[in-house]
Amino acid sequence: MNIRYEEVNYANLEVAVQIQNSIFPDEDGRKNYIEGITNDPYRKEMVNYIAYDKETPIGVVGLYSYNEYPSDAWLSWFGVLQEHR
Repeated sequence: MNIRYEEVNYANLEVAVQIQNSIFPDEDGRKNYIEGITNDPYRKEMVNYIAYDKETPIGVVGLYSYNEYPSDAWLSWFGVLQEHR
């Protein structure tokens, strides 16, 4: 396995959304991904990544923090597609 991570941006947004929807079918991460790309002012920081095994997308992961809790961080979407677990 050769894992690499690519930050979610407008060019790969649909890949991230497809992965997220496969892992979490009752959720819609599109809004959160767009907030991370556009720097939502409510959040201090937000970054999301697509995980790849070589060139194959296998999962998503992200981190975020809020301005009102500057010392804390939260794990955002975190999941691996079933066929790659």
